[in-house]
Amino acid sequence: MAEIILVNPRFEVSYWGLEHALPLLHKRANLPTACLPLLAALTPAEHNVTIIDENVEPLDYDRIARADISAIASPPGNRTPAASQHRLTVTIAAPAP
Repeated sequence: MAEIILVNPRFEVSYWGLEHALPLLHKRANLPTACLPLLAALTPAEHNVTIIDENVEPLDYDRIARADISAIASPPGNRTPAASQHRLTVTIAAPAP
Protein backbone atom coordinates (compact mmCIF):
# COMPACT_ATOMS: atom_id res chain seq x y z
CA MET A 1 0.00 0.00 0.00
CA ALA A 2 1.40 3.39 -1.01
CA GLU A 3 0.82 6.68 0.77
CA ILE A 4 -0.05 9.16 -2.01
CA ILE A 5 -0.46 12.90 -1.50
CA LEU A 6 -1.92 15.12 -4.22
CA VAL A 7 -1.33 18.85 -3.75
CA ASN A 8 -3.25 21.75 -5.22
CA PRO A 9 -0.84 24.68 -4.63
CA ARG A 10 -1.84 28.23 -3.81
CA PHE A 11 -1.65 30.43 -6.84
CA GLU A 12 -0.88 34.12 -6.94
CA VAL A 13 -3.76 36.53 -6.50
CA SER A 14 -5.30 37.51 -9.81
CA TYR A 15 -8.44 39.11 -11.15
CA TRP A 16 -9.70 35.75 -12.37
CA GLY A 17 -9.22 34.00 -9.03
CA LEU A 18 -11.84 36.14 -7.28
CA GLU A 19 -9.74 36.06 -4.09
CA HIS A 20 -11.04 39.46 -2.99
CA ALA A 21 -14.68 38.32 -3.30
CA LEU A 22 -14.23 35.08 -1.33
CA PRO A 23 -14.64 36.67 2.13
CA LEU A 24 -17.93 38.20 0.98
CA LEU A 25 -19.12 34.71 0.05
CA HIS A 26 -17.73 33.17 3.27
CA LYS A 27 -15.51 30.86 1.17
CA ARG A 28 -11.78 30.11 1.25
CA ALA A 29 -11.27 28.81 -2.28
CA ASN A 30 -12.79 29.22 -5.70
CA LEU A 31 -13.12 26.60 -8.45
CA PRO A 32 -11.12 23.68 -7.05
CA THR A 33 -9.24 21.66 -9.62
CA ALA A 34 -11.06 18.55 -10.81
CA CYS A 35 -7.95 16.58 -11.79
CA LEU A 36 -6.92 15.63 -8.24
CA PRO A 37 -10.23 14.04 -7.19
CA LEU A 38 -10.25 12.23 -10.54
CA LEU A 39 -6.74 10.85 -9.95
CA ALA A 40 -7.76 9.81 -6.43
CA ALA A 41 -10.86 8.03 -7.75
CA LEU A 42 -8.82 6.17 -10.38
CA THR A 43 -6.23 5.01 -7.84
CA PRO A 44 -6.65 1.37 -6.72
CA ALA A 45 -8.42 1.07 -3.36
CA GLU A 46 -5.43 -0.51 -1.57
CA HIS A 47 -3.55 2.83 -1.71
CA ASN A 48 -4.15 5.71 0.69
CA VAL A 49 -4.73 8.98 -1.21
CA THR A 50 -4.85 12.39 0.47
CA ILE A 51 -5.67 15.64 -1.34
CA ILE A 52 -4.28 18.83 0.17
CA ASP A 53 -5.47 22.18 -1.19
CA GLU A 54 -3.10 24.96 -0.13
CA ASN A 55 -5.85 27.48 -0.89
CA VAL A 56 -7.80 25.98 2.01
CA GLU A 57 -5.13 24.79 4.47
CA PRO A 58 -1.37 25.22 4.88
CA LEU A 59 0.90 22.48 3.52
CA ASP A 60 2.44 20.02 5.96
CA TYR A 61 5.84 19.62 4.27
CA ASP A 62 6.97 16.87 6.64
CA ARG A 63 3.93 14.77 5.78
CA ILE A 64 4.41 15.38 2.06
CA ALA A 65 8.10 14.39 2.33
CA ARG A 66 7.14 11.11 4.06
CA ALA A 67 4.70 10.11 1.29
CA ASP A 68 5.65 7.37 -1.14
CA ILE A 69 4.30 9.44 -4.03
CA SER A 70 3.46 13.13 -4.13
CA ALA A 71 2.10 15.15 -7.02
CA ILE A 72 1.52 18.87 -7.47
CA ALA A 73 -1.19 20.10 -9.82
CA SER A 74 -0.20 22.99 -12.03
CA PRO A 75 -1.67 24.57 -15.12
CA PRO A 76 0.75 24.86 -18.07
CA GLY A 77 3.26 27.66 -17.62
CA ASN A 78 2.54 28.14 -13.92
CA ARG A 79 5.34 27.94 -11.37
CA THR A 80 4.85 26.06 -8.12
CA PRO A 81 7.65 27.26 -5.83
CA ALA A 82 6.54 25.20 -2.82
CA ALA A 83 8.39 22.06 -3.87
CA SER A 84 11.64 23.80 -4.80
CA GLN A 85 11.67 25.97 -1.65
CA HIS A 86 11.37 22.95 0.61
CA ARG A 87 13.45 20.57 -1.53
CA LEU A 88 10.75 17.92 -1.83
CA THR A 89 11.04 14.98 -4.17
CA VAL A 90 7.93 15.35 -6.29
CA THR A 91 6.39 13.22 -8.98
CA ILE A 92 4.35 15.39 -11.31
CA ALA A 93 1.44 13.77 -13.12
CA ALA A 94 0.18 15.27 -16.34
CA PRO A 95 -2.31 14.06 -18.91
CA ALA A 96 -0.85 12.41 -21.99
CA PRO A 97 -1.54 14.12 -25.33
